[in-house]
Amino acid sequence: MRIVVFGASGKVGRLLVQEAVKRGHTVTAAVHRPHEYVTPEGVTVIPTDVYDKKSVQIAVKEQEAVLSALGSWGTAKKDILSTGMAVIIPAMKRSGIKRIVTLTGTDAWLPAEQPSLTARGFHMALKVLAKPILVDSEQHLRLLAESGLEWTSVRSPIMNKYGTVEYVLQATKPGLLRTIHRASVAHAMMEIIENDRFIRQAPYICRS
Repeated sequence: MRIVVFGASGKVGRLLVQEAVKRGHTVTAAVHRPHEYVTPEGVTVIPTDVYDKKSVQIAVKEQEAVLSALGSWGTAKKDILSTGMAVIIPAMKRSGIKRIVTLTGTDAWLPAEQPSLTARGFHMALKVLAKPILVDSEQHLRLLAESGLEWTSVRSPIMNKYGTVEYVLQATKPGLLRTIHRASVAHAMMEIIENDRFIRQAPYICRS
């Protein structure tokens, strides 16, 4: 499969690229700062800025699927996810690409979700502590839900590099203090895109 990875230079993005190559896919890394990116063997690098529609269109050209490990933490505007989807989705449609798998946090809600009262309380608290990140994540989910594409978004708790890489994908949100190995997230996203799992869904990932 010809796959383009957005956010390929990030911690999860690098693992996604490595995993896709290991599985025999033809991989393009869409990278904002290509001069800082150590390119894995066999990977094509395309300089890409999600604020630049032309560069995104070039990145998705002739691809069969899209993986997005974009994230807004550590950025100035805190709008990378929603800005990315607002540009990537139309570019995919122009190129005839239907399949996309993205990554976001566990506290982002889909437009039609009806969370529990406890979840609503925590969600309100998070809006106070990290409103731009939460708004960005949920706007990205809304854009996907309205896109008509065959999308999946993996909702992940805090990621690190510790512990087991075994994981499960489920419909219920993991506990408040749960964490997940970044490699687990990369493996899960690849499994989803290869097997057309969770079409138009946003499963939660957690340790098994």
